[in-house]
Amino acid sequence: YYMSPTTPNDLIKVKEAAEILGFKQRQKIDELIKEGHLKTYEVKDSKRIWLSREEVYGLPKPLPVPPPEEYFPKLKVNERWKKQPSEEDKLDSSKHKPLPDNIKTR
Repeated sequence: YYMSPTTPNDLIKVKEAAEILGFKQRQKIDELIKEGHLKTYEVKDSKRIWLSREEVYGLPKPLPVPPPEEYFPKLKVNERWKKQPSEEDKLDSSKHKPLPDNIKTR
């Protein structure tokens, strides 16, 4: 664990940090500490690991799963696939190119 030399005055216990972030167990908090997302602090005469409330609240919030539609702009490219050919298009044989001689139809 990385222990910071300066101790902020908003220290909270790991359990409280877990509650703030909506975790039922402290395991996720331990992972965040291990991955370096949260710093731990020492308090004189205490063997506990302490965290800064401000740092806990400052963590980026995960996106909801699945992410909302607005995270994916509608692509124009996809619009043209939706256009169904009209009955006229289907009947108008002038729009269809003849197949080359080397391609046989079944």
